[in-house]
Amino acid sequence: MHPKSPTLAVVGGGPRAISLLERILATLDGGEHIDIARIVVIEDTQFGAGMTWREAQSRELCMNTFAGAVTFFPDRSVVVAAPAVDGPTFLEWCLEWARVSRVETVLSPPITESSLFAALPLSPDLDDSGFRDEVASMRVQSHPTRVLFGRYLTWCFNALVTRLRSWLDVDLVLDRVVDISDRPGSAQQLLGMRNTDSVLADRVVITGGWVSVAPSPEDRALSHNLSRKSSLLWIPPAPPADQRIEQIRPGEDVLVRGLGMGFFDTMALLTLDRGGVFVEEEAAGLHYQPSGEEPVMHVTSGRGLPYRAKALYGGLPPASAQTHLKRALAEAPEGPLDFAPMWMAITKDALSAFYETLAGIDPDQRAPWWGAMKTAIDELLDPDDLPAFDREVERLLPGELPKLDHEMLTGSESRRWDSQAEYEAYVREYIDEDVREAARGKDSPLKAAYWSLGAARGPAAKAAEWSGLDGASWPSYRKLINLGAAAGSGPPAFRMRQLRALHEAGIVRFLGPRARVEVDDDAFVATSDASRATRRARVLLDAFVTPPDVLRPSDPLHRALASQGRMRAAVIPGVRGPSWETGSADISRADSRLIHHDGVVDPSVHLLGIPTEDTQGGTVISPVIGTNSHMIRETDRVVRSLVSAHAARTDVLAW
Repeated sequence: MHPKSPTLAVVGGGPRAISLLERILATLDGGEHIDIARIVVIEDTQFGAGMTWREAQSRELCMNTFAGAVTFFPDRSVVVAAPAVDGPTFLEWCLEWARVSRVETVLSPPITESSLFAALPLSPDLDDSGFRDEVASMRVQSHPTRVLFGRYLTWCFNALVTRLRSWLDVDLVLDRVVDISDRPGSAQQLLGMRNTDSVLADRVVITGGWVSVAPSPEDRALSHNLSRKSSLLWIPPAPPADQRIEQIRPGEDVLVRGLGMGFFDTMALLTLDRGGVFVEEEAAGLHYQPSGEEPVMHVTSGRGLPYRAKALYGGLPPASAQTHLKRALAEAPEGPLDFAPMWMAITKDALSAFYETLAGIDPDQRAPWWGAMKTAIDELLDPDDLPAFDREVERLLPGELPKLDHEMLTGSESRRWDSQAEYEAYVREYIDEDVREAARGKDSPLKAAYWSLGAARGPAAKAAEWSGLDGASWPSYRKLINLGAAAGSGPPAFRMRQLRALHEAGIVRFLGPRARVEVDDDAFVATSDASRATRRARVLLDAFVTPPDVLRPSDPLHRALASQGRMRAAVIPGVRGPSWETGSADISRADSRLIHHDGVVDPSVHLLGIPTEDTQGGTVISPVIGTNSHMIRETDRVVRSLVSAHAARTDVLAW
């Protein structure tokens, strides 16, 4: 197929492929030449949507991001070389679809001028596709279904392909790449497919998302223990929509590990997707009416607490200044950064967010104590100063006002309870407080503090990328990434209310933190020493996703690249202590090319996205308006290398 046409192969046809195609089209529209004549996009699920956002999944699963925050086209905040293609944001696309379908919406549809709408007009099929009610009620702060967002992504992909075909050939191959190797006797790459003929390409960009990981030693030991116990069922870590949870029987006990975002998806699939209904009553609040098809979930995690719910701001969340952290990073000594001292600045930002919000709840008059409180926060230098600061808080604040327990920001939960009943009462109080504070929106000091902790990941990731941190402090940095996710990337507030209702209905039980799981003759046995709770069950369900690890990939393509020596793990050099070997792929900073085991930069293969998270940071986040999107800047770098390759070749020929 077109063997003499310079060909770019895009491995994976999901969201990053969309961004890559947009950058190529923007470059061509801007009058620059790219050294390719043909693009082959290879995807095995659904072009545009990919695996995560495919239409063949439950409509009970929703986005964790706000409808008004998402786009796949650069906005003014994104620093890129070529001008943006004038594509619609997700919300603009929904409202345009409502307009052409003559559906009345709660928002006034803007007139969105886009060449992509002209290239691929939206068909008025809201009723036929079952999205009418969702689009009609869409607000900026809505959490859309994943299926609807997948429809947007699919449209974006198809519209971009339509426009690109006026410039070059674009072929779509519905298959999976299992190998990439040098073509003997040439500089081309041979892409081996699972089901179809091989594809030849001059350049390859791997744009996949989550990469499956081979079992850990603990997982292998668990599998070995289960090999002769056919009655037991272990559902290993994976995206919830891909797990075989239909094997779980109605009414049976299930041990569930994980209380993060994967758990909330699992919770919806085992309740709403099985016919249960949540009912809002004016006096009693939200309660759950079981269908009888649900199991009973006994849940544990490291902290034993669910992620914090998103606050109900009535719109997009406010920006977080991160004043102290940004200053501390700017004033840090030259060389690899020791991240551990940054925790004081992160704590100060969270304290500032809490007390400034508390002081500003009355819009007519700033609380008189805020100036002195701000000074006390600014003067904090190290953790040893915190006891004196707490005494100052007691002196400054009127007794009835809440105070922030800064130890809550560390995420450590070392206390013990006398019984599971006592522990579950503690979790109920935690959930009730979180729901109340979420409802307060911008007037919640607690949510402001946790939002600050979550937002600290942004400046920290920028400092950490491309080995900016000392390897010895890498665990301290990863602690922030994990805690920030629990604090600032939690579920929609309605999911937390649903969790509370399911607990009241006896469908969800909280087992306790750090439960260890063992296997005996006829059951999994989970025990939490912290809550003195033990539970036996036939089923163990891991409700989380294991981060990609190039040291033990199970995906055939990444396993092949590692075995060939074309991919290695990034190592963060240690100055003050040992180096840190990450699970992320090592890539070139200029254009995301793979770096071989011997340090040579691959001439042909680029790797984007989540498998490089520890190398560059921010790869798990889709483009969000106003954030100078990492994903778009990443795809822009790759496309600039295609332009540069052409320019270099032209110079040689001219000479």
